[in-house]
Amino acid sequence: MNDPVQDYLLGLAPHPGDEALHAFAQIELPAGLAERTLAAVSDERAREPRQANTGRFKFVVAGLAVAAATLLVVRGAPETGDVSSMTARGLDETTPAVALKMAAEHDGATERFRDGMAYDPGDRLFFRYDIERQGWVHLVHASSTGVSVLSQVEVQGGEADLRLDGEQVLWTLDEADASSVFALVTTNEPLDASVLQNTLTDPAATGQTVDPESLCASALAAGLRCDAVRVEVKR
Repeated sequence: MNDPVQDYLLGLAPHPGDEALHAFAQIELPAGLAERTLAAVSDERAREPRQANTGRFKFVVAGLAVAAATLLVVRGAPETGDVSSMTARGLDETTPAVALKMAAEHDGATERFRDGMAYDPGDRLFFRYDIERQGWVHLVHASSTGVSVLSQVEVQGGEADLRLDGEQVLWTLDEADASSVFALVTTNEPLDASVLQNTLTDPAATGQTVDPESLCASALAAGLRCDAVRVEVKR
């Protein structure tokens, strides 16, 4: 008989319930297993190919209206987990919870962004946010070459297209986006882009493939809510 918790962690079964997960978390690991696992992950990341920095900035805004119904992300298992009940150490209040929704212009048509699909260079991405209350929303792009803050805008609570100065925000993909991450990060007050960039940058990960979970973990450690999506582009 299959273990429901194990199947859930492998993405093969639905959530088994909080009690089952809590009981699983209390199981003591065999001596040395955690250390060996971390060492294996570090070794695997060290062998991943590095990408060259093209130095090209492909972020623009456009007046193209995208239907709200298409601005959905089709994902597999959640990558960043449920952070709604978490509070960063040293902070009385975290920033507003946020969800990132995306659409892609592909083969001449605008469609829902599909997690795991490899898009073509020249395809364009559109962004939508769903935020629990008023706050600042920062669109971030992260790749092996570093972290960039693309836009910063104050919004009201609710769901809407991401706009800058009234114009729809979009990103044109190219081969340098072969495996990059886009994220929405929230703050309660305006924040200098360089400060946010430094907060989300992991020096040890420079030159490596960016991980959505790690990017949002860096944000959460600073008391910032985050939702991130990996984007794959054909080479």
